[in-house]
Amino acid sequence: MQREIVRVQKVFALTLVRDTKKEWAFFRKGAEEVLWAKVDAEYRAEAAVKVASSCSTRRRVWRATR
Repeated sequence: MQREIVRVQKVFALTLVRDTKKEWAFFRKGAEEVLWAKVDAEYRAEAAVKVASSCSTRRRVWRATR
């Protein structure tokens, strides 16, 4: 399932960048500031642990303390 998620993320990134003429970082920043703040601290901490223990170093999760 991880491969499918990565693939879908790439499709969204390419589509949003092409259609809006904004860089992917713009959307990541918006998600961090608007959406991540609404996620319960318990789930943010769990996501940080999962990312830290994953084999992929390309993944990052915003600080769980936010």
